[in-house]
Amino acid sequence: MRKLLVAGCSWSDLTRVDKCYGDWLSEEFNAEYHHHGSGVGSNWRIWRTVSEKIINQTFNRDDILLIQYTSPIRQEFWSSYVETRTKCLTDHYGNVTLREDYDDGQIIKFKVNMVDYQIDKNEKQLFTLYESYFLNRKFEMRKQKQFHMMFQCMCKEYDLPNVFFVKAVGYSEHLLEYPMLPYYDNNSIELSASNPEYKKEYWLSPDDPSHLSTSGHKWFSEWLTPQIKDRLR
Repeated sequence: MRKLLVAGCSWSDLTRVDKCYGDWLSEEFNAEYHHHGSGVGSNWRIWRTVSEKIINQTFNRDDILLIQYTSPIRQEFWSSYVETRTKCLTDHYGNVTLREDYDDGQIIKFKVNMVDYQIDKNEKQLFTLYESYFLNRKFEMRKQKQFHMMFQCMCKEYDLPNVFFVKAVGYSEHLLEYPMLPYYDNNSIELSASNPEYKKEYWLSPDDPSHLSTSGHKWFSEWLTPQIKDRLR
């Protein structure tokens, strides 16, 4: 059975919805769905989790991988502090995971203005210092472009032609400027915020075009389907 993976940030996650566009796409393509959308997730998380599956040969050349890149200044860190209270492990809606168990600690997610979400004083200090003194957008973009190229090389080496890179509205700025291997030159898909097809009824709320409502997820899956089918190999 064909597999379909979606990896991304909250755009691709179950952000205040019970079904996301990856679920609908898997039904359309009669595929086993692998959900790797993660609210507050980073591109580093995408590369870490998806690369591990590729190396373990979870996918073959008939499978479909959608990589929805997010902001290049997001990051993830390992923390020795272990939080067990459920209300602190997810967002206030309860279905977006903010911490992931790893070894004897947890992986925590960084984006700007996230310091108040941290419970541990050391994590608060880390986020404050990192955002104030150790974050440079130009440097992050330089690294992201290099890792994007290496990720493509790995996908090609493992004979995965159907890897698609998705830019969604305000996320993954400059995605179309990322270097593409000739092998994947036709595999970038962009939904611009100015696209008239992306109507307000598909927004999560009237002031939130950066997340999809349930009808928005269904519409996005329908919008993506022909673009994927046209590019399948």
